[in-house]
Amino acid sequence: MGDSKWKIYLPNGDCFGIFYGREMDGVYQGMVQEPDIPEQLAKLFAKFEECVNGQVLSSLDMICEEINGLSLSVEVNSGKLTKVSDFQYFPNDNACSFRISS
Repeated sequence: MGDSKWKIYLPNGDCFGIFYGREMDGVYQGMVQEPDIPEQLAKLFAKFEECVNGQVLSSLDMICEEINGLSLSVEVNSGKLTKVSDFQYFPNDNACSFRISS
């Protein structure tokens, strides 16, 4: 599959950022450009990144559950919003990965 450029949306309809990347084995991997993240979510993703880098697995599970509970969506080619799962965002370098929910 070729490169994708999709907007990522928060449940309230605000744009989280623009995803640029590609699909590999069912996982979309790339970067978020122009992130516009509310402060509370920015703190959550900073904590997520800290736990991943520090391999603090006991806290990581709870943070991942909270992130998955955000009900983020991407706007695919047709303009239709599609829910994502396993969303990961690393604010220090804007790296991002997720799966399209089935």
